[in-house]
Amino acid sequence: HNLRTASNHCWRRSRPTRGFVTGSNSFKKNIAFVRLQLMIRMLNPNDSAAILSVFRSIKSLNSQLTGFASWSESKFLDELKMAHVMVCDDDRVKGFVLYRTIPDGYEITLLGTDPRFQKQGVMVKILTGIQNLLNKDHVIWLEVHEKNHAARCLYEKLGFKTTGRRPRYYSDGADCLNLEYKS
Repeated sequence: HNLRTASNHCWRRSRPTRGFVTGSNSFKKNIAFVRLQLMIRMLNPNDSAAILSVFRSIKSLNSQLTGFASWSESKFLDELKMAHVMVCDDDRVKGFVLYRTIPDGYEITLLGTDPRFQKQGVMVKILTGIQNLLNKDHVIWLEVHEKNHAARCLYEKLGFKTTGRRPRYYSDGADCLNLEYKS
Protein backbone atom coordinates (compact mmCIF):
# COMPACT_ATOMS: atom_id res chain seq x y z
CA HIS A 1 0.00 0.00 0.00
CA ASN A 2 1.19 3.48 -0.72
CA LEU A 3 0.24 6.27 1.65
CA ARG A 4 0.47 9.89 0.71
CA THR A 5 0.65 12.54 3.36
CA ALA A 6 -1.59 15.44 2.53
CA SER A 7 0.66 18.18 3.86
CA ASN A 8 3.91 17.44 2.07
CA HIS A 9 3.04 15.18 -0.84
CA CYS A 10 5.70 12.66 0.17
CA TRP A 11 5.13 9.04 -0.65
CA ARG A 12 5.77 6.37 1.95
CA ARG A 13 5.79 2.70 0.99
CA SER A 14 5.04 0.05 3.51
CA ARG A 15 7.69 -2.64 3.59
CA PRO A 16 6.96 -6.38 3.28
CA THR A 17 6.50 -8.24 6.52
CA ARG A 18 9.69 -9.77 7.83
CA GLY A 19 10.00 -12.96 9.78
CA PHE A 20 8.93 -16.52 9.11
CA VAL A 21 7.82 -18.06 5.85
CA THR A 22 6.07 -21.40 5.58
CA GLY A 23 8.16 -23.78 3.51
CA SER A 24 7.45 -27.23 2.08
CA ASN A 25 6.33 -29.95 4.51
CA SER A 26 4.53 -27.24 6.51
CA PHE A 27 7.51 -26.22 8.63
CA LYS A 28 8.50 -22.69 9.34
CA LYS A 29 11.78 -21.53 7.92
CA ASN A 30 13.40 -18.39 9.29
CA ILE A 31 14.38 -15.92 6.60
CA ALA A 32 17.36 -13.81 7.67
CA PHE A 33 17.22 -10.17 6.71
CA VAL A 34 20.53 -8.39 6.80
CA ARG A 35 20.23 -4.69 7.50
CA LEU A 36 23.15 -2.53 6.46
CA GLN A 37 25.20 -1.35 9.40
CA LEU A 38 25.98 2.16 8.26
CA MET A 39 28.74 4.05 10.01
CA ILE A 40 29.28 7.77 9.73
CA ARG A 41 32.64 9.40 10.19
CA MET A 42 34.71 12.32 9.03
CA LEU A 43 36.59 12.01 5.75
CA ASN A 44 40.13 10.70 5.99
CA PRO A 45 42.94 11.03 3.40
CA ASN A 46 42.44 7.44 2.21
CA ASP A 47 38.88 8.29 1.07
CA SER A 48 39.87 10.65 -1.75
CA ALA A 49 39.44 8.18 -4.60
CA ALA A 50 36.22 6.75 -3.16
CA ILE A 51 34.50 10.09 -2.61
CA LEU A 52 35.55 11.26 -6.07
CA SER A 53 34.04 8.07 -7.50
CA VAL A 54 30.73 8.80 -5.74
CA PHE A 55 30.82 12.37 -7.07
CA ARG A 56 31.41 11.10 -10.63
CA SER A 57 28.61 8.53 -10.34
CA ILE A 58 26.09 11.16 -9.28
CA LYS A 59 27.31 13.71 -11.83
CA SER A 60 27.05 11.12 -14.63
CA LEU A 61 23.28 11.00 -14.07
CA ASN A 62 23.28 14.49 -15.61
CA SER A 63 20.25 15.59 -13.60
CA GLN A 64 19.54 19.24 -12.86
CA LEU A 65 17.65 18.12 -9.77
CA THR A 66 20.72 16.91 -7.88
CA GLY A 67 22.56 20.22 -7.86
CA PHE A 68 25.66 18.53 -9.25
CA ALA A 69 25.26 20.07 -12.72
CA SER A 70 27.05 23.26 -11.70
CA TRP A 71 29.91 21.44 -9.92
CA SER A 72 33.03 20.70 -11.93
CA GLU A 73 35.44 18.08 -10.68
CA SER A 74 38.04 20.75 -9.88
CA LYS A 75 35.46 22.80 -7.92
CA PHE A 76 34.53 19.65 -5.98
CA LEU A 77 38.18 18.88 -5.18
CA ASP A 78 38.73 22.48 -4.04
CA GLU A 79 35.67 22.27 -1.78
CA LEU A 80 36.98 19.01 -0.29
CA LYS A 81 40.06 20.91 0.85
CA MET A 82 38.04 23.67 2.53
CA ALA A 83 34.90 22.02 3.89
CA HIS A 84 34.24 19.50 6.61
CA VAL A 85 33.21 16.20 5.07
CA MET A 86 31.15 13.50 6.73
CA VAL A 87 30.88 10.17 4.94
CA CYS A 88 28.81 7.06 5.39
CA ASP A 89 30.40 3.70 4.84
CA ASP A 90 30.55 0.10 5.88
CA ASP A 91 33.13 -1.26 3.48
CA ARG A 92 33.02 1.63 0.98
CA VAL A 93 31.99 5.27 0.91
CA LYS A 94 28.29 5.31 0.08
CA GLY A 95 27.51 8.98 0.55
CA PHE A 96 28.87 12.28 1.77
CA VAL A 97 27.96 15.73 3.00
CA LEU A 98 30.27 18.71 2.53
CA TYR A 99 29.59 21.48 5.01
CA ARG A 100 31.19 24.60 6.37
CA THR A 101 31.14 25.97 9.87
CA ILE A 102 29.64 29.44 10.04
CA PRO A 103 29.15 31.62 13.15
CA ASP A 104 25.74 30.23 14.06
CA GLY A 105 25.80 26.74 12.59
CA TYR A 106 26.63 24.83 9.43
CA GLU A 107 26.05 25.47 5.75
CA ILE A 108 25.79 22.34 3.59
CA THR A 109 27.45 23.02 0.24
CA LEU A 110 26.97 19.63 -1.42
CA LEU A 111 25.65 16.23 -0.49
CA GLY A 112 25.10 13.02 -2.35
CA THR A 113 24.56 9.28 -2.16
CA ASP A 114 26.10 6.78 -4.56
CA PRO A 115 23.21 5.90 -6.91
CA ARG A 116 23.67 2.18 -6.13
CA PHE A 117 22.91 2.85 -2.45
CA GLN A 118 20.08 5.36 -2.64
CA LYS A 119 16.92 4.71 -0.60
CA GLN A 120 18.90 2.71 1.99
CA GLY A 121 19.12 5.33 4.74
CA VAL A 122 22.59 6.62 3.85
CA MET A 123 21.71 10.31 3.75
CA VAL A 124 19.41 10.06 6.77
CA LYS A 125 22.32 8.65 8.76
CA ILE A 126 24.77 11.37 7.68
CA LEU A 127 22.38 14.30 8.13
CA THR A 128 21.28 12.99 11.52
CA GLY A 129 24.94 12.79 12.50
CA ILE A 130 25.47 16.43 11.53
CA GLN A 131 22.30 17.45 13.37
CA ASN A 132 23.69 15.74 16.47
CA LEU A 133 26.88 17.86 16.23
CA LEU A 134 24.88 21.07 16.22
CA ASN A 135 24.98 23.30 19.29
CA LYS A 136 21.76 24.56 20.88
CA ASP A 137 20.24 27.54 19.04
CA HIS A 138 22.36 26.91 15.95
CA VAL A 139 21.16 26.19 12.44
CA ILE A 140 21.96 24.04 9.40
CA TRP A 141 21.31 25.64 6.00
CA LEU A 142 21.07 24.00 2.61
CA GLU A 143 19.59 24.64 -0.81
CA VAL A 144 17.52 22.31 -2.98
CA HIS A 145 16.04 22.34 -6.49
CA GLU A 146 12.30 23.00 -6.17
CA LYS A 147 11.49 19.90 -8.27
CA ASN A 148 13.71 17.52 -6.29
CA HIS A 149 10.76 16.05 -4.41
CA ALA A 150 12.65 13.07 -2.99
CA ALA A 151 15.27 15.32 -1.38
CA ARG A 152 12.65 17.77 -0.14
CA CYS A 153 10.69 14.96 1.52
CA LEU A 154 13.85 13.67 3.18
CA TYR A 155 14.74 17.12 4.51
CA GLU A 156 11.21 17.68 5.77
CA LYS A 157 11.27 14.31 7.53
CA LEU A 158 14.48 15.40 9.28
CA GLY A 159 12.95 18.70 10.45
CA PHE A 160 14.20 21.16 7.80
CA LYS A 161 11.86 24.04 6.98
CA THR A 162 11.71 26.15 3.82
CA THR A 163 12.79 29.68 4.68
CA GLY A 164 13.29 31.30 1.29
CA ARG A 165 13.31 30.96 -2.49
CA ARG A 166 15.68 32.09 -5.22
CA PRO A 167 13.66 32.52 -8.42
CA ARG A 168 15.04 30.96 -11.63
CA TYR A 169 18.29 30.02 -9.85
CA TYR A 170 19.01 26.82 -11.79
CA SER A 171 19.91 26.65 -15.48
CA ASP A 172 16.60 24.90 -16.23
CA GLY A 173 14.76 27.98 -14.88
CA ALA A 174 13.65 26.31 -11.65
CA ASP A 175 13.70 28.02 -8.28
CA CYS A 176 16.12 27.18 -5.51
CA LEU A 177 14.56 26.60 -2.09
CA ASN A 178 16.50 27.63 1.01
CA LEU A 179 15.99 25.24 3.90
CA GLU A 180 17.02 25.45 7.51
CA TYR A 181 17.12 23.12 10.48
CA LYS A 182 17.17 24.61 13.99
CA SER A 183 18.42 22.64 16.95
